[in-house]
Amino acid sequence: MQIYTAIRSDINDRRLFGVAFASFLFVALMYLYFLGATISAAVDRGVAQRSVDEMMTRLAPLESVYVERVSVIDPEFATARGFVDAPSPRYISTISDRPSAITLRGDR
Repeated sequence: MQIYTAIRSDINDRRLFGVAFASFLFVALMYLYFLGATISAAVDRGVAQRSVDEMMTRLAPLESVYVERVSVIDPEFATARGFVDAPSPRYISTISDRPSAITLRGDR
């Protein structure tokens, strides 16, 4: 009876060791996977940041040209380009005694 108990205990110990080893191996592999994913995300973020920096560098001259040109636009400039004054301008107001409505035809 004692030999049977010792063999059974030995088999249980082997199973326990196998489960513990498999669990350790699984956790170690998951750790390596997530470590690699973190490093990859950090590298990708650096590449994206460099791309944004390059784009902002190319955008700066366009912004300065825009500021220069926007200061030139006035009513005389618009008239010279073919724009005409609106005969009866209509303004949108949020204060009204009528219910709100939107139209494309100019009906009141």
